[in-house]
Amino acid sequence: MDPNSGRSIRGKFLKEGNPKPQWNRRYLPQDPEDYISTTRANRNIFPPSSRTRKRLEGTTQTIHLATTSSIIFLLLLLIFCLMVIVCPAWAQDPEGNRWQRREAIRNLGVKKDREGVSELIHSLKNDRDDNVRAFAALSLGKIKDKSSVGALIEALNDERLVVKIEAIRALGEIGESQAIPTLLPLMENSNPRLRYEVASCLGKLGNKEGLDALLEEIENVESPLRVEAILALRDIGDDSTAILNILRDLKYDENERIVAAAKLVLEYFGEE
Repeated sequence: MDPNSGRSIRGKFLKEGNPKPQWNRRYLPQDPEDYISTTRANRNIFPPSSRTRKRLEGTTQTIHLATTSSIIFLLLLLIFCLMVIVCPAWAQDPEGNRWQRREAIRNLGVKKDREGVSELIHSLKNDRDDNVRAFAALSLGKIKDKSSVGALIEALNDERLVVKIEAIRALGEIGESQAIPTLLPLMENSNPRLRYEVASCLGKLGNKEGLDALLEEIENVESPLRVEAILALRDIGDDSTAILNILRDLKYDENERIVAAAKLVLEYFGEE
């Protein structure tokens, strides 16, 4: 209190035209970032406390993070919209969910349902998903229905390697010799995996050229398919003396994997 006027010092201070002080310690300026960046001389005569200043800095950081997150979200949304516009087939699959088709095709092979052979043949010929076509060939090989041989032979001309390999394996499982004339030209293919599958299939079909090709792969120490070729001899089931002698010699090979594969096949043929 002022002893002369009996008026409070605060009221007298305001009556004389002085600006109203910011007594509230939680006072926040309209632009926190500008407040923090300015010098102390240009700030309010009643600056906030250190705790309020920390709050201002935290608010500024939150604004920056929120702005960055919003920009990233908008960019992702724009990319998604472009994909929907440019790739309508990806956005909406008219043939149904491809994962469901794959599972349905695989289950037909597991159950060996002969009533589903026509559906499998249709999928092998017409489905645009290469994995669905491959599963269809795999299931046909498990069912072993000879009516599917024609479709499997056509699948040897498929543009996808995985479909070709599954079709070759299916033909070997079915054991139909009419596929041999179509398989033989594939022995000249540049892909070693495809040549191995063809040789294994021809061996199962009793074709001498297929068996000779497997033996060549086994003798080639630089071939990456030696182990697979040895195991293919077990699948072919040829336990002739010539084959057994080759397997006995492989027990002393420098490659441990070759030795293990040779011993496994010899045990299968009843030799310790």
